[in-house]
Amino acid sequence: MNANQIIADTLRKMALTLEMDGEGEDRSLSEAIPLPLANELAGRLRGHGFTVSVSTDNDDREMAWVYVAEPSKARVLRWETAATYTSQVSGGDGSCTVEVQIGQDSGAWFLRTTDDAGGSDDCDDTDYETREAAESAAKAFAVKNDDPDDVPPTPDPSGEWCCHWTSALDDAGPRARYATQEQAAAAVEIANAQLQDANPGSTLLCGFEARQLVDGVWVAVDDE
Repeated sequence: MNANQIIADTLRKMALTLEMDGEGEDRSLSEAIPLPLANELAGRLRGHGFTVSVSTDNDDREMAWVYVAEPSKARVLRWETAATYTSQVSGGDGSCTVEVQIGQDSGAWFLRTTDDAGGSDDCDDTDYETREAAESAAKAFAVKNDDPDDVPPTPDPSGEWCCHWTSALDDAGPRARYATQEQAAAAVEIANAQLQDANPGSTLLCGFEARQLVDGVWVAVDDE
């Protein structure tokens, strides 16, 4: 059931036949109605997830309009996980599980992503008329972005090999450590592929390489 259907159904149950009027941030139910009835209507609409306000007539405080706010992703208070997928952590430090969540405001449904690695929301502000449509979109988004085949090997905090970030800036240094050279090399390949994908067509003066810890210093393999 979409927003207009919910409003129409609520009005019908209250024996009201008002229509939505106006566009923009707030949409009003076009007629002023008695204040107690306006408050009851607002309460019922809030129960369906709408952001609603009641405004009284300046000349007649017994009459009021009910305003329904335009849907906004920023106002969603409750999010539910509808799908998950695997994503690589920036810097080649492993992978994480990303949740695709759905939430409702003012009769519309929105998507967002969240994960334990601190990633940003990768979903846009597209709104969906029904919960079913949002769930379907969330599952499609997860399938599109799932990256299970490029999962780096499991890091070893005490390993003598690492995926080393090399650049001219102060952030150069070891990232995840691994037990073997092969594991470090696999992590480097994945990290560099992601870096190139993020900078298509660019000639990069930075990147990742496998290094070994020798006498407390991370030494590039070719420099041994």
